[in-house]
Amino acid sequence: MALDLLSEKALAGEVEHDYCHEAEAFFWVGVYDTACYDKGRTVDHAVPAQWNSLGANEMRKNKRDYLSSLNNHIATPSQKDVWEGLYLLKVPLTERDIFERPTKPNPLELSVQLLGPKKSFDASVRAPEAVRHHFLLAKDAAEKYYSSLLNKTSTSSS
Repeated sequence: MALDLLSEKALAGEVEHDYCHEAEAFFWVGVYDTACYDKGRTVDHAVPAQWNSLGANEMRKNKRDYLSSLNNHIATPSQKDVWEGLYLLKVPLTERDIFERPTKPNPLELSVQLLGPKKSFDASVRAPEAVRHHFLLAKDAAEKYYSSLLNKTSTSSS
């Protein structure tokens, strides 16, 4: 869950949910998944696994602390390739202050930072479709720029 949605304001219903929360949540799911799962088995001693038992405020604090030392993240052996790709998202998310919400995000600006200036994010598309559209653009970029990683992953799983 996005840090902004773990705030007192969000818990009081005073934060409007937007697509940037989805982008950040995608990142946090990846952090959790790469640390807590190895070939389908749960790794209970991983730091992110401890977040499950925390309240919202404490989870937010722990995630902020974790984010400040993200280079110490330990991905499980089966998830190392996934983590290497996901870690690259930290830079554009940080540059856009996604982790320092609340902000008024500009969808086109985030898209340009994530994907480059050649493809644009269609801000006129409604929320669920916009998130889908955004991640399809990210998938296209990943296939283009990280095709060797994707080929390596697909051939090792067959």
